[in-house]
Amino acid sequence: MSKNSMKYLFLSGILILILACSTDRLIPLEVNSTEGEDLPLPPPYQSNETYSREKAIQFLEKIKPNPAKRKLNNISDLPLTGPKGTRIFFYPYALKNSLGEPVDFPFEYELLEIYTMKDMLLHRKFPVSDGQILKSGGEIYFKLYKDGKEVKIKDPGFPIQINMPSSENTDTGMIRFMAKGELNDTLNWQPMGDLIAVSQKQTNQCIEFINQTCYTYPLQIFKDSYLALGTSFDWINCDRFLLEPKENLVKIKFTSEFKPDEILLFLCFPEINSVIGVNNFESLAMPTDMKVKAVGLAADKEGKLKYHYSEFLSGNNLIIPIKLDDILEQDFLDLLETL
Repeated sequence: MSKNSMKYLFLSGILILILACSTDRLIPLEVNSTEGEDLPLPPPYQSNETYSREKAIQFLEKIKPNPAKRKLNNISDLPLTGPKGTRIFFYPYALKNSLGEPVDFPFEYELLEIYTMKDMLLHRKFPVSDGQILKSGGEIYFKLYKDGKEVKIKDPGFPIQINMPSSENTDTGMIRFMAKGELNDTLNWQPMGDLIAVSQKQTNQCIEFINQTCYTYPLQIFKDSYLALGTSFDWINCDRFLLEPKENLVKIKFTSEFKPDEILLFLCFPEINSVIGVNNFESLAMPTDMKVKAVGLAADKEGKLKYHYSEFLSGNNLIIPIKLDDILEQDFLDLLETL
């Protein structure tokens, strides 16, 4: 056999060995193939950590200020003054218990004062009436108790008087609003002042109708405060509607890598001292060209916080991206002080 023939046979053997080895390596791929099956879809969206609106709400519940609770021993304790300057007076002889019996000192009271956007956000008490954003002069929750049981006004001719201070010049367009609910309830404020002009002409249309008697209590507006009168101990507010034509109203949408049910999102309006919550990444209707401060909050079960903050002007077809960053509890509180 010639040298060339031997060389040819040697190279042929190497080639066969390479092919054999290559075929062996392909066999496992053929065995594990999913021919004829659809490729699996990408997994649904999941956050890297477990965040939820509920956990963010629990965080706000932990850090929000508690209502003031005090005891009134005698008439010299009236008018009472709240931590934020609210002054309240009532007539003790015009009160009754749940059985209709007269009551007298001592009393206990519970008072929550919500004047700033920070407080509205922390307590999630939004100046909103049937989906309409309101300009707010403050929200007050007041309850009066005798021996731990709620006291009511028996004679509406002697209403409770709530004087609410204003840090800026008062707005002559403000009217009295009321709402029913407890401290943790969502409120829907109802105007109690726009019937005043009518009730002065027609006594059968009343703001408050008790024991077949009509009582109207217009909001009294002073230079540095509002005086609201009422016949019940509950939520009371001085607000006004924005009175913007519907064609000038816009809604703002949001987008984020987080799901809507993982974030608490608030919009703050410094020009009208108001705050609203955002559901499903779409806001309530608002006028255009309003200054808006967006605050987002997410919290996990360990208490780790993420937040969002941005400022913009409201406008048509506006979509705001929500990016969340880590934040410490005190830093978040400091942020709310700047609203």
